[in-house]
Amino acid sequence: MKLFEVFDSLRVSDELRRGFGEVEVLKLAASRQSGGVTVHIESQRLLEYDKVRQMETMLNEQLFRDMGKTAVLAEHYQLSAQYTPESIWEHYQNTIYEELRAKSRLYASYLKNSEVTVTGQEIHIRTEDTFINRHMGEEVKSCIEELFLSRFEEQIRVICEFFEAEAEESEAEKPGYEFYSKEK
Repeated sequence: MKLFEVFDSLRVSDELRRGFGEVEVLKLAASRQSGGVTVHIESQRLLEYDKVRQMETMLNEQLFRDMGKTAVLAEHYQLSAQYTPESIWEHYQNTIYEELRAKSRLYASYLKNSEVTVTGQEIHIRTEDTFINRHMGEEVKSCIEELFLSRFEEQIRVICEFFEAEAEESEAEKPGYEFYSKEK
């Protein structure tokens, strides 16, 4: 069923109604432990991170808060064959960044300060070789691989590559700098 058929009393802006008009609800899953409700949705178009969060806010404010529940949307996409990992990355990288940021600002910073290239089923993330980046790389790698698999049914491989930082030149080594010393 369509989202607005399942939640027929939900009032949202025209923009959200257009963006989610064709979104299907696959299932609702309630957790007794957390008191949360996961709304599994499927779309044939990519949904922006902030629009998904806005829709969650509307669902919670209007429908779930009074029941003492919190709703979370779990996205799944049924995209046409024209969407390859490369085109998904191109159109969805801001959402991936925001998803990482919601988990950890360090993850987001790692991705933002890296060079990312996508070739076939591989995503290469290249960044400076530091202890923290090596640790963050493993975490970000897992998050992105899981996101592509759960949302797009794409088995991708994230490869973290590290390069040595270039040492900064001291003032004396820079061109045009003259070193004076007092001779005895």
